[in-house]
Amino acid sequence: MTPFGLYLESLRRSRQLQQIQLADYLGVNACYVSAMENGKKGPPSKQVLSKLIDSL
Repeated sequence: MTPFGLYLESLRRSRQLQQIQLADYLGVNACYVSAMENGKKGPPSKQVLSKLIDSL
């Protein structure tokens, strides 16, 4: 995991959201959220990052 992935997972869990719920808010697939948390995807696009900020 990357520092970003750990932080994202921590924020998501602190708000009691499942990956699929966060994915719905972001308009992405749950696999993408998992990949971000596990460091398998690079930084999210500005659009996804903006939605992350609004969601969390």
